[in-house]
Amino acid sequence: MFILKSLSDKVFKSNNIAVDKVRLSGELYQQIEQSSVRNVTSECLYLDSVITIQKTTRPNYFNLIVSRVFEEGEDELENDNSEDELSDDYYEKIFLITEDLSFIKKIWDHDDKKKTAFFWLDKSDDEKVTRYIFVPEKETETFVNNFENAVYQCIYQSKFENDAVNTDEEAFNKYIDEYKAKSLVYNTENEVLRNSTTGNVQRPVEAIVQDSSNSELSENVNNNRKNSTNLTVPKSVASIQKELKTNVNGEVYSCYHNIFKYDILEAEFRVISENNLVKIKKSGRYDYTLELEGDINMNVPIDSNLNEDFNNEFKSFIWCIPSDNGLDAYSIVFNTLEEKDEFQRIFNLCKYESVQRKSIQKAKDNDELEYLLRAFDNNLVISDGEEEHDFSKQKQNNNNTGGNEPNSYFVLGDESEEEKEEEEEEEKEEENNNNNKIIRNETQSDEEDEEDKLHTDDGLTNEELAMAYKYDRSFVVRGNKIGVFKHTDNEKLKYVTTIDNIQGLDNTKFVPENLMLHEQDNALLMLNKDAYDSEENKVYKMDLNRGEVVEEYNTDYEYIKGLCPTSKYAQLTSEKTFLGYRDNSLFLMDPRLQKKNFMDVKFQYTSNPKFTCMATTGNGNIVLGNAKGKISLYNRIGVKATTVLPGIGDEIIAIDVTNDGRYLVATTKTYLLFVDVKDMFEYSATKKIKPVPRKLQLRPQDIVNMKGEVSFTPARFDIGEGLERSIITSTGPYMITWNLRRLKLNHDDSYRIRRCNDTIVSENFRYNENKNIVFTSPNNVAMVTEGTFRAPNSLFSKKK
Repeated sequence: MFILKSLSDKVFKSNNIAVDKVRLSGELYQQIEQSSVRNVTSECLYLDSVITIQKTTRPNYFNLIVSRVFEEGEDELENDNSEDELSDDYYEKIFLITEDLSFIKKIWDHDDKKKTAFFWLDKSDDEKVTRYIFVPEKETETFVNNFENAVYQCIYQSKFENDAVNTDEEAFNKYIDEYKAKSLVYNTENEVLRNSTTGNVQRPVEAIVQDSSNSELSENVNNNRKNSTNLTVPKSVASIQKELKTNVNGEVYSCYHNIFKYDILEAEFRVISENNLVKIKKSGRYDYTLELEGDINMNVPIDSNLNEDFNNEFKSFIWCIPSDNGLDAYSIVFNTLEEKDEFQRIFNLCKYESVQRKSIQKAKDNDELEYLLRAFDNNLVISDGEEEHDFSKQKQNNNNTGGNEPNSYFVLGDESEEEKEEEEEEEKEEENNNNNKIIRNETQSDEEDEEDKLHTDDGLTNEELAMAYKYDRSFVVRGNKIGVFKHTDNEKLKYVTTIDNIQGLDNTKFVPENLMLHEQDNALLMLNKDAYDSEENKVYKMDLNRGEVVEEYNTDYEYIKGLCPTSKYAQLTSEKTFLGYRDNSLFLMDPRLQKKNFMDVKFQYTSNPKFTCMATTGNGNIVLGNAKGKISLYNRIGVKATTVLPGIGDEIIAIDVTNDGRYLVATTKTYLLFVDVKDMFEYSATKKIKPVPRKLQLRPQDIVNMKGEVSFTPARFDIGEGLERSIITSTGPYMITWNLRRLKLNHDDSYRIRRCNDTIVSENFRYNENKNIVFTSPNNVAMVTEGTFRAPNSLFSKKK
């Protein structure tokens, strides 16, 4: 039986890079001159690292990135041992790919061993030149050649401002041959980087003859290009053919392929059926199914639950489906990239119709489609040469109009006529389809087995976690009670008390939800969990020093869905006002008003956006998510949104934004959406500024090992002074953290996992302690350190 070698290692570690995900593992060295004589020594910078290529925001330019790979816990340990936070340069080296790199592949005679290596030069701001050497380890010759060819294509593209794929092949080969000859001269083994402070590098011509790898110059670049799996700049969104053609059987795709299944014990994909029929079939107005016919039969709907992954390096498509064992992962490996691209095009367009519940024809000329396909497809070109947007001009234009109506690239404010029609269609379809045992303090160690369950007989479970910022307290809701815990200096939790029998001013008991700390952590605002289906319109204020509700605030509305501070860290201040929202409105509450209802400012839509969550930035900008997956950005309350990001289709169950308003993370059931929204709170997004939605998904391999469907809890950035560094969420008994620095650099393999002994209900970072995470399960609450999280391969390797 054929085995797809190392597919689990390669496919599931794919990065979101713009040049077909080329990457190699190896060692990075730096060559420096020790004296004025010919004495050059090599210093190993990264003993274990990964080299990748990333498209920059500037058209036709790319970055060469070498990222250090840490052993489990090594990065946390080194940060702990350092008085200052380690610089990004410690973790990663970034080089702009141009002619000046003098990039070359040749044999390196080092430590009495001859190894294939990549050489390049880098000039610093003070004109000092440094040579870097990357030695691929345990990589096939094909992968190494593919990477080399990809770099040369990037160099060509930056030189001529033209796609290397579309150029004349003979002209390309001639240029690369000449470039390699020059680069080989500049990177000879016995060259001394003399006078590097002035940028004068010795270039001995005789080195060409002496260098043992000179024969490489006689290789035709054509051979590399033939061996390469089209490692070039990927297709742009505009180039995608947006038609879905259905045959008489309702099929939009039909072809025979080998089917692979992931073997969890062997950690690799194995062929389970050869020459199996694979179809994508239309099964409803906007519904499509992925069907297999042959030795393997399958019929699954195309939606977000598939957790699909496309990989260019292996020309593969991977998806997950439920099974008796939890989840199984299957894969198709295509013969060519063109075959994979065509299948991926059809799959993404079908998924668009499925999650958007509308025809692709309606979005054919809509920029919304481009935004969504960017999120569906990590291989698409993000920037197709759009000009930089001049925000100063737009601001002036907005001032001239004197109105609050933004001129956004996206649908803004109220819903469009098209959306109203969609709502009517949906409605028609619906008609047609007619005590102190509360929580136990858990003194856990780094070992997972020491997390004990507390068995209670009250029939209740923990439902919500709220974190104080000023007084190091955590509050956990369990039925009509709230448990209070103290954060200790030894990174543990200490039980403090239980607030029993929570009731309003009229002595009516209720179950609290949507807890929000307020007024320097001295008060706790909350809603009645059962008020959504009633006419109750109250916000309750509890005095935490007394442990009882002391005030109630009424609104004009019959119910309130959620509360939010007026700015991200308003609870650290004595700020009295706060925000609230419901399905079609957002409003400001002011407890100081002397009237029956405490609403000061409100903004209500005539249609129903179905808002589901809300967050604010440090300066009070507002972001809301809705049931259709849309994200609305406001620079203040009382006006229409400056920008509305189209929804991918899945309901946003939670949203968070960084203090500076630069990045936001939205949570859906099966993935997170990470978006750079720079300046979009203040100025509307136009066609010249296209935000890049990043879908953060768990790799199919990891989902299979988790043995359960993905269902994320609300994802949050770490909280406290300074820039945010991490994102935390969970699914089932697994907590997951994403490294924000690596996400900003377009790396997807940047998450770590920790397994607990029970399903996690909620979790959050401690204020100013981003390495400490408090979480609650149905019957326990505990604190863990981020250092106990592990890389997926390390965590799941124990299961073999």
